[in-house]
Amino acid sequence: MQTTPDNRSLRLGGAGAFACQPIFSYLLAVAARTRHFAAARVSKRCVFSAVAVLSFASALFAADFSRRAPGFSLPDVKTELHDLADYRGKVVILEFMQTTCPHCAAFADVLEGVQQKYGDRVAIISVVNPPDDQPKVRPFIAAHRITYPVVFDCGQVAYSYLRSPSFDIPHVFLIDANGGIREDFGYSPATRDIFEGKGIFSHLDALLKK
Repeated sequence: MQTTPDNRSLRLGGAGAFACQPIFSYLLAVAARTRHFAAARVSKRCVFSAVAVLSFASALFAADFSRRAPGFSLPDVKTELHDLADYRGKVVILEFMQTTCPHCAAFADVLEGVQQKYGDRVAIISVVNPPDDQPKVRPFIAAHRITYPVVFDCGQVAYSYLRSPSFDIPHVFLIDANGGIREDFGYSPATRDIFEGKGIFSHLDALLKK
């Protein structure tokens, strides 16, 4: 894992990250090749097969807007494991962050407000990756009086969610009570109110009404 100088971007390193690439990408590649094949109209049978595959690919595109949240079980600073499946039935805020990121620090204060407003109706999990480790995370937890779990990833979980070997932080996913990803936000001027204001509350209210 490499950190860029602005402390807002992470790059996942090593062959392991690429080994985690979802089969979704492979299916889309097959669908793309089939689309080209269908355009050639080699035979009615080939066209029928291409249409079937393309229909399946279209369904995948549609499903991706509320795709299943990848499962994980990761340890916190006390080495206690936190399994996403244990939070089924609750709305979950899943945050990818870093202790040196100022926007992550601001979002920690926002998340404190989330806990005060929603209580146990909304679960919060923060995920850190190297170079963050226990000696760095413990002071961050203490400084922001964090009571939700901060868990340690080695890149695989981050890749399964972000689908990229590099990403900006913080990045947050909103997971519904059925385990589906409903929305996700990366930090930018357009999403500043999510991470530093009260913008996330309206999104949580909408999820809790479903």
